[in-house]
Amino acid sequence: MFFLPGYAILAGGGSGVTRACWMRGVQLMGQRLGRLPDALTGWTVALMVGLLTNPGLLVELGGQLSYGLSLGLILLRRETPRWRQVGLLLLGLPVLLYGIFQWHVLTLVANWLVVPLFSVVLLPVTVVGTVLGLWLPEIAAGCARLLGAFDAVLTWAAQLPGNVVFGRPPWWLALTWVGLTWWVFSRPVSRRRTWLMVLGVSYGLAFGIIHHPPTGEVSFFDVGQGDSILIREAGNRRVSLIDVGGRLTVPQPPWAPRAPVSYGAQATVVAYLQSRGIRHLDAVYLTHHDADHIGDLPAILANFEVATIYVPAGMETEAAWQRHLPLAVRQRVRPLQVGDAAALRVWHPLTPGVADNGGSLALQGQFGGRRFLFMGDLDQAGERQMMALAPTLRTDVLKVGHHGSDTATAPEFIAQLRPALAIISSGRHNRYGHPSPITQATLAQQQIPVLNTQERGMIQYTYWGQRGWWTTALNLKEEPPE
Repeated sequence: MFFLPGYAILAGGGSGVTRACWMRGVQLMGQRLGRLPDALTGWTVALMVGLLTNPGLLVELGGQLSYGLSLGLILLRRETPRWRQVGLLLLGLPVLLYGIFQWHVLTLVANWLVVPLFSVVLLPVTVVGTVLGLWLPEIAAGCARLLGAFDAVLTWAAQLPGNVVFGRPPWWLALTWVGLTWWVFSRPVSRRRTWLMVLGVSYGLAFGIIHHPPTGEVSFFDVGQGDSILIREAGNRRVSLIDVGGRLTVPQPPWAPRAPVSYGAQATVVAYLQSRGIRHLDAVYLTHHDADHIGDLPAILANFEVATIYVPAGMETEAAWQRHLPLAVRQRVRPLQVGDAAALRVWHPLTPGVADNGGSLALQGQFGGRRFLFMGDLDQAGERQMMALAPTLRTDVLKVGHHGSDTATAPEFIAQLRPALAIISSGRHNRYGHPSPITQATLAQQQIPVLNTQERGMIQYTYWGQRGWWTTALNLKEEPPE
């Protein structure tokens, strides 16, 4: 009991570690008092303490897996090792699919090989390195290298083939799978195989519906001060992104420590696409070369197969944004200008040029009976070029240019387009003051409703055939128009 808190600290203090320590502590205390509690009592006490210290424990993936699978071990203790392994797999699978949308087929092998090493190798190495590190730094460094090598092996194994991006099942279906699994294991062994087949068929049907949904969508991600838009046709026949978001960086002095590279898209765009079971993108349109539109491209390329990258004509020759791309990816870059063929109609640029705000791609497409016009960061000069090119150009939904800056959204441009709804993508409390009061006044004067990601979070238009509906991640009093 004296060493349990130290073990919890060395092991990182996660929900699984603290649960195990409390369960073991209750057993040891019972022995001390002459009454040996059963494992279920220890689990119950651990859960009560965990909820007192962290009321959101069972909302977290780690808490769900730790307490759920430990309860499974207790209730399946009379099963044979084979059936126990199957039971734990089926109990944990719905939680994993709902939380991280994927499962690696090598998980069972990895658990069988790795779990015994924690108590035999990893914990002793950690203790030795921690205790002797102050006096013998060479030993601590050796322990750190050994742990680092083990971590590298796990990272390598995670890259092996076998990872299945399943997608996120509905919450009620995940709960149904857990309940059905318990029910199956309450049946005699002779009757289990039939019900396990039924369970397997339900997983297969869910996989098919997630990967080939009957609806399509146009979704405006909340990526902060940046742009990223998903266009997904029904059945996932064609999946495209317009911009990928990114972080505007400020040059750091040479003496400043370099922060590890991270991408905001990992928690937004990548996570959402994986929750929809998407592994392949037919097209990624990069409207121009600003970091808040293309900075997270490496995260997209690392997680998805991208068939083609479209850029405004002239950007394909700019080396600055391509230097981090593999050669094979550079060969998939295609320039676009007015008149070029693409799945979306190109309205700008008219000629090759510098891929700055004034050279942004302007794209249009029709989805669910509505016309969408995506303006990138195009300025008012570009808008006038579009008006001269197409005096009858109209749209139903306008993605406002340059995050609502007053450099875009000319009143005469809005008067010509006559949009029924305007979408603005901008960050909360951004330093640029986007959207500009001038742009907001322009839209208000022409009585155009506005949805802004900084107020609504992710903005989504879901459609079935020629009809669709709007939803937003944040519920405010004013509902989006039908």
